[in-house]
Amino acid sequence: MQVLKSDVEKVRLGVSYLRERGTPMEGEQEMNSRMSGGVDFTIKLLDNVELLSKNYYQPNIENIGDFRWKTNLSLRITINSHFLFSLNNTFSYDSYPKLDIPEMDYQLINSLSYSF
Repeated sequence: MQVLKSDVEKVRLGVSYLRERGTPMEGEQEMNSRMSGGVDFTIKLLDNVELLSKNYYQPNIENIGDFRWKTNLSLRITINSHFLFSLNNTFSYDSYPKLDIPEMDYQLINSLSYSF
């Protein structure tokens, strides 16, 4: 029985430019320019188990200390041709969050999918 199969199925790298407009309930609109760098990969651990990761880093061009980081890590288990179990973890960080919003945010989502 094979315990671990380490084949990198996909790796994607990307860089882009974002123009961001913030519209608060009160006050003036804010315009920011951000770079966005991303790394995504998929690793097949077993024939029916995949590990997926998506990572983004978005610094503000005018203020490098103002950045956002987001990571999504998913473990997908194919039960059979119709059922898929997925365990998803998302971590987000904003170095300059708006008032009363925490810097870090975590999510853990379990799902069972049925396709027909």
